Amino acid sequence: MSDTTYMPQVLVDLEARAGASDTDRPAWLAERRGGCTATEVRDLYIRAKSKAKLIATKTEQEAEKDLGAFIPRIRYGKEREPVIAEMLRGEGFVPESRVFHHPENTRHLASPDGIRVDFDENLEVLEIKTDEHGMKPGKTADRDSEAFRASGYRIQVNWVMYVLGARRCRIAIEECVRLADGTFEPGEVHRYWIERDDDLIAELVTIADEFLAELDHMIEHGIDPVAVVLLEEAIASKKAADAARIALEAYCASTGMSSLRIPEGSLSYSTPAPKKQFREALFKAAHPSLAEEFTETVPAAKPTLRVTPTREKKTETEEAS
Repeated sequence: MSDTTYMPQVLVDLEARAGASDTDRPAWLAERRGGCTATEVRDLYIRAKSKAKLIATKTEQEAEKDLGAFIPRIRYGKEREPVIAEMLRGEGFVPESRVFHHPENTRHLASPDGIRVDFDENLEVLEIKTDEHGMKPGKTADRDSEAFRASGYRIQVNWVMYVLGARRCRIAIEECVRLADGTFEPGEVHRYWIERDDDLIAELVTIADEFLAELDHMIEHGIDPVAVVLLEEAIASKKAADAARIALEAYCASTGMSSLRIPEGSLSYSTPAPKKQFREALFKAAHPSLAEEFTETVPAAKPTLRVTPTREKKTETEEAS
């Protein structure tokens, strides 16, 4: 009798597409840098960030930063994720920390918080969130709460389902209470199902492919994404236009960038060459005789006429009124 543990084919296939774990953050970031992730496609869909801003994050050192180390609210969420994931083991979900590739496009990436296989061997994924704003997904998108709709999480989890090949997503949302001292206290965990939306996924695939094409174009042509972001801000910003221009000018000066063109506009930056200027006063002081020798009287300019109306003097009564 064989003691080999049976593994459903869907998990065998998924295992072949598994990459680095976020427990090895440098490797995890490196693997994500060349593709489009669920968070990125969400931000593009809801227009939270421009393509250039996301590309700058991917290609600059900023990508190496762990925001959880600097922002208490994000750090709290990261700390709660494994705790909530253990709660969901009771539903059969196995916690996950790896990045997965789509079987037909290895640049389409997702990192679920957990996975399980149902009795019919359909794959299901888990996403965990902590929330201060009363987020609640509906059975359909038009029934989502305003806070959940604004978060873009329905977009995010559909991308995860697409990449992994899952039919639905279990989303666990834990209430998060902010205390007076700035710390947080966990509240009730609410659990919902979000069904896969293939029409939405088709839109997301188009958005992701456009983003990846822009990423490749910038890398191939050596376009500085940080400069593109600054130029976008200088063009789009009205209230902060002066600050945006100052930042862009400083960046051009520090990097030596002289020109850039994007669909929204262009920039040209140049430093004027030094020019010679005759210092007449200094010359006269040093060589008064020579200055006098080369000074001549020229005809006066054409007379000019200026007419200035006299303002009427106000009476004491008018001045007092």
